[in-house]
Amino acid sequence: MIIYKWVFESFFFLSCQKKNHEMKRLYFLPVILLLLVSACSHNTTTTVRPLSVAPQQRLSSFRITGVVLDNKDLAWIGMEGALATFDGTNTRFFSSGGSDGSLPSTDVRCLLSDHNQTVWFGTAKGLCTYSRYNVFKSYPERDGNTVCILQLAETSDHELVIMTDRGYYRVADESVLELIPTIRHDPLNPERMAPDHDGGLWILSPTGFVHYNRSFEETLSIPAPGEGIDENLDAIQVKDELWVLQGRTLTCLDL
Repeated sequence: MIIYKWVFESFFFLSCQKKNHEMKRLYFLPVILLLLVSACSHNTTTTVRPLSVAPQQRLSSFRITGVVLDNKDLAWIGMEGALATFDGTNTRFFSSGGSDGSLPSTDVRCLLSDHNQTVWFGTAKGLCTYSRYNVFKSYPERDGNTVCILQLAETSDHELVIMTDRGYYRVADESVLELIPTIRHDPLNPERMAPDHDGGLWILSPTGFVHYNRSFEETLSIPAPGEGIDENLDAIQVKDELWVLQGRTLTCLDL
């Protein structure tokens, strides 16, 4: 209010000085100041509003397995029974089919956005990506077997490791899945992957944790500190410490 009062008084004073030639040049200065003050006093606070999804677009009937962003800031939502994208306004669902370029299965077990923000989809019937040509590119198993993708991980050397129901794979130069024979696989125990900071990988199970270097050679084996809990089993390596989540217990191991 003080600023507006000053502007009004200045306008009145200068209006009374019309006979002064030099003052005439400043006649409209208070008006300009008034406009600037009005513009500066405008509320510029950004309002954050929750995004809403139309009833026909709701995803509540599916169990969500993962959400990642691609290089166009498009959200990909993987579900046990569906795959969808959300651009902030609309939801688009994808169906599976037996033809080339289609999604191998709508049972999406995991998703991963790599260092190039390429989105990888692990389904119950194989691995695929979504290309700029609006088609899905599949990566078949070298021997022609159908594998169920359980988890995807990217090492610090930007190598993709694929955990399946048949073992651990990498993507070979021919865009096929190649088995990594040096990584042990126990189909009777649920396992999780956790990349380290030096191109290697941790394989976690309720019975223990095994470390593999960037050549996927075993270097270290640690018994599990818990009681074989497989719920919420996960880990992350920070420098020379391995932080392990087992159930509701968080443990720090010095390496």
